[in-house]
Amino acid sequence: MLRISRLADYGVLLLLQVAKDSGSPMHTARDLADAVALPLPTVTKILKALAKGGILESHRGKTGGYTLNRPPAAVSVVDVITAIEGRPAFTQCTAVTEDPCVREASCPARPNWSRVHGTVLAALSRLTLADMGQVPGRRVPIAPVTLPAAPPRGVS
Repeated sequence: MLRISRLADYGVLLLLQVAKDSGSPMHTARDLADAVALPLPTVTKILKALAKGGILESHRGKTGGYTLNRPPAAVSVVDVITAIEGRPAFTQCTAVTEDPCVREASCPARPNWSRVHGTVLAALSRLTLADMGQVPGRRVPIAPVTLPAAPPRGVS
């Protein structure tokens, strides 16, 4: 199962809060933690990663906090995932690593895993914070993919 980490999910949630609350020029970690009901240490860790990734700008000082570096429509979901987790990879053969798969050269599935990886990254690249902040039903959603029914457990 492909799954976005909890921290990346929280990163999107925090960024949506920053984007939504545009009346406030600065957003402190404490205010954001209170607004989204997450522990302050978790929020601080995510905000630092988002700032390091260039999505947020960190402002020091008594009136400091965090601001978005670019408009919500210019921040993709893959940008958030990359800032928090590093470059996404769905299999060992699509990961940029010093420890490549030993079957990489002869694996018949590798080209198709590369296609899956590219398709998912393309979809996440097109999906922005602005899209994520839309209320369902008010905007044309990205077309869902229909998956075949899974066989019952224990049946192969």
